[in-house]
Amino acid sequence: MLSYGAIEGVHFRFFLGAKGIHSYKIEELVPWAFEKLGYNVFADFREKKVSEIPSNYGTIAKEERLEFVVGANLKGSNLSYADMYNAFLVKADLRDAMLNNAELSSANLQKANLAKANLQEAILIEANLTQTNLENVNLQQAVLVYANLQQAKLIGAFLPKAELQVANLQKTKLFGAYLQQADLGQANLQDADIELANLQQAGLSHANLQRAKLGQTNLEQAVLRSANLQQAELRSTNLQQANLERANLRDAVLNGTNLIGVKNLTIDQLSKVKTLYKAKLDPDLMEQVRKCCPQLLEKPKDEE
Repeated sequence: MLSYGAIEGVHFRFFLGAKGIHSYKIEELVPWAFEKLGYNVFADFREKKVSEIPSNYGTIAKEERLEFVVGANLKGSNLSYADMYNAFLVKADLRDAMLNNAELSSANLQKANLAKANLQEAILIEANLTQTNLENVNLQQAVLVYANLQQAKLIGAFLPKAELQVANLQKTKLFGAYLQQADLGQANLQDADIELANLQQAGLSHANLQRAKLGQTNLEQAVLRSANLQQAELRSTNLQQANLERANLRDAVLNGTNLIGVKNLTIDQLSKVKTLYKAKLDPDLMEQVRKCCPQLLEKPKDEE
């Protein structure tokens, strides 16, 4: 029973003071008891160099250093509640790893492989996830504020209610990702591939979506206040009841886009788009488009 409580343990910081001592489960009590005795049952990689670096690492040209790093093999490891703050995990193999509730703030996970890993409620503030493989990963309610996810692969990733404010997602692949109610306020999604993703009720205020691919993406009820959608592709995208107040739509492709019930969308914004061919608009806005810029409703020449 003691072993079970340690292996399946829940960090005491998540329940301490929430209920009477007799109400705790064994997996809650054992880690707490060990901590009182001066022991930590959870993995501690805080500020550790987990991946192997050569002795002459500091003398190697900065742009070539990653080639000499040997990534740590942590595939399938149970690292729930682990303290990995500022850990060096470059090129680490963390496929199928249990990292739920782990502390990974400021960790360097550049080019690591976290495919199918469980990072639910993990803390990754200012983490370096550049070119990291996060395909089919579970990041539900994870905190990735200021994280660098540039060129990362998040294809099919599960990120409902994740916090990605001010995160760098430039050129990131989010094809088919689930981001319902995620907060991407002020995030950089320039040139990102977000096709077929679910961003229903997501927060994207002041986000940079310039040239982003959003074809067939679900943005229903999403908040895009002051978002930059210049040159973004929104073919057959669902923007029903989304808030586009002061959003930049210059040269955006709205071919077949559903704009029914969109809030705070003006004719001035629509007049600057590249095309509205086959787009669905509320009757009053459609009438204004027909009077102001009917050419936008015509079939684009590059599709003839």
